[in-house]
Amino acid sequence: MVVVPALIARPSDVDSLVNQLELHYLRNPDPNIGFAILSDFADAPQPEMPEDAALMAAMESGIVELNQKYGIQAFYLFHRRRLWNPSEGTWMGWERKRGKLHEFNRLLRGDRNTSHMIALGDAGFLATIRYVITLDADTLLPQEQAQQLIGALAHPLNRAVFDPESGKVVAGYTVLQPRTEIKPMSANQSLFTRIFAGDVEIDLYSRAVSDLYQDLFGAGNYVGKGIYAVDAFEQSLDGRVPENSLLSHDLFEGLHGRVGLVTDIVLYEDYPPHFLINSQRSHRWVRGDWQLLPWLLPWTAHGVPQPSFRQQTKIADADVVKGSASADGAHVERNDLTLIDRWKIFDNLRRSLLAPAYLFLLLAGWTILPGSPFVWTLLASLTPIFAVATATLTGMVRAADSETLVTWHSLVRPLRDSLLRWCLFLTFLPHDTLITFDAIGRTLIRLFVTRRNLLEWTTAANAVRLFGKNATAGAALTKMLPSILLGCVFALVVVVFNPTALLVATPYLALWLLASQIAHWISRPLLRTNGKGSEALTEDQQRAPRTLALRTWFFYEPCVGPEDNWLPPDHFQEAPRGVIAHRTSPTNVGLYLLATLAANDLGYIGVTNLSLRLRFALETLNRLGRYRGHFLNWIDTRTLAPLPPGYVSTVDSGNLAACLIVLKQGCMELPQHPVWDWMRWLGCWTCCHFCPTQPPTWWIIRTFILALRLCQQVRGQLQSHGPLLQLAIVQCCSPIWKIHDKRSWLRRKMSTNGRRC
Repeated sequence: MVVVPALIARPSDVDSLVNQLELHYLRNPDPNIGFAILSDFADAPQPEMPEDAALMAAMESGIVELNQKYGIQAFYLFHRRRLWNPSEGTWMGWERKRGKLHEFNRLLRGDRNTSHMIALGDAGFLATIRYVITLDADTLLPQEQAQQLIGALAHPLNRAVFDPESGKVVAGYTVLQPRTEIKPMSANQSLFTRIFAGDVEIDLYSRAVSDLYQDLFGAGNYVGKGIYAVDAFEQSLDGRVPENSLLSHDLFEGLHGRVGLVTDIVLYEDYPPHFLINSQRSHRWVRGDWQLLPWLLPWTAHGVPQPSFRQQTKIADADVVKGSASADGAHVERNDLTLIDRWKIFDNLRRSLLAPAYLFLLLAGWTILPGSPFVWTLLASLTPIFAVATATLTGMVRAADSETLVTWHSLVRPLRDSLLRWCLFLTFLPHDTLITFDAIGRTLIRLFVTRRNLLEWTTAANAVRLFGKNATAGAALTKMLPSILLGCVFALVVVVFNPTALLVATPYLALWLLASQIAHWISRPLLRTNGKGSEALTEDQQRAPRTLALRTWFFYEPCVGPEDNWLPPDHFQEAPRGVIAHRTSPTNVGLYLLATLAANDLGYIGVTNLSLRLRFALETLNRLGRYRGHFLNWIDTRTLAPLPPGYVSTVDSGNLAACLIVLKQGCMELPQHPVWDWMRWLGCWTCCHFCPTQPPTWWIIRTFILALRLCQQVRGQLQSHGPLLQLAIVQCCSPIWKIHDKRSWLRRKMSTNGRRC
């Protein structure tokens, strides 16, 4: 079953979740896979809030509509009530996301003693579920990836094997972690996302990978999105999780359940659109990592085992089952994590301290360390640049190994992006340091002193929503003011202890003072609007797709004629000599018919040209032989004889049918179009710009088009005179338009052998 754990706070959350669930189904339709939402209400001061009923009704209605829309019972809803949490001081879903999955697993195995208040769907299907694919609300599950994940975990070599004495997984896996990539649309929201999306060097928390652990030790890291075997997963964690202690539960679950990394299966997720939103996410992750600090000690807290779960469950994915044990409550036991498991926890803590380490190395080099401040500055600044060199070499090797044409852009972009990440990493060192120290300080106080707010969490969508309302330069300055003040303190320390180092330190101090403005500048949306909600494109940008369409039409115009019975060729071979492949298929014919219609719509040919081309092509199709109504797949365009072996392709027939449907609708709209509409003039204008050398007649056409464009801009004032002016221009241009219609000189300019355009 594919599940999406989520918090519901407003109606837009409901719409987004239902839509996401439907998309998961459409990409992975399978009668043996269910799709469910595991939902909680947002934290509240009381168990029920006034808006809860409306949100719940909308959620139930959405699931019911999906089941009715597709005529199957593939969609489910499992919603939990709020419970009072004394350590958090609020009413909330028990144990947040970890609790959702744990209670859902118990529900699958028949345990009704959960906090679920609504379980909507086919109850009989639940007992048959062996595997659960868990995704975040912003995760995209590509086509057929669910089946691949299930097949990989169901493989006999991947089944979890438990030690009968310790109860730990000693072979196989309970969880498989796919590779995660950034959605292309998300990576182009701002300059910040273009630079950092996909970074695995400096932004270690967002793109940390576990390939090294998998290759050397046979187990990777779990990041909360993947597939797990229900029974084996619960067995590996039974009695090991103390309540109200785990914020970053995925790493902990992966350590006990063993995680297999499957890099050939990919999931896509969003990337924070703003630098400060990404900082808040890093703050949450650092808190979660440091809350695992007690698991580096010899003795750790354990939770309450659940013998009832094991007694009711047949462990289908485990070869050996641990014997039942019981306990009255949470207790302390010897830490049984292996050395490599403890290293994974320590490695996360180490990575969180990178920014403070670099910052204080710079400060120490400017003040107290012996030797030249320039050398220390160079050492601290160039240490992270090893990642730049690695990324550059990797990009060049991949480009060299690629079968496609290697461009200068593909070689330079990895180096450019890595250098920009390096520069921004140095720019935001004080801010990242304060974020890290704040997260570590809060965690240590809560962990060893107050024991409160250990589950404090803000979802990524809520963080984007809250900050998006105030993503201004002033807000960035307010958020980053402490780091700016820290930079001022560093400047004062350098002046007091070693004024001679100011020459080296000044560029860094200046960057730190301007950090808030830089953060706001790189986080601005890339999409520009003209104030009316539409994109404000330049004239060159508007002309580019029309020029591309014109070049496409110039393939069909000279190559489709009486010699080929007005049928399009399959392709044109450019090298070593220009040769036309005089054969065609139903798909090629359908695309040609639509290209002819599009050429008329864009103003490259007139209605007469369109009608003649369509008439000749359809008459030729009438003369072709068929098999049960289908055209044979390959036809010689000169003789109209089928090429052996003759066969029918239902795919090509479907493509032709779809093209004919579109062609019919386009032709039915033609009588309502004006004879000379604005697209005819734009088509002529595109031809003018497309010409490498322009004869004098084109300059005359361009002048008339400029005059008509001026009339279009002031058409409100010239509404009564516009048609007369347009008619006059048409009459003046009629002899010139013949040149535009024939374009014989343009063919000669674009041709290499008289046949190529």
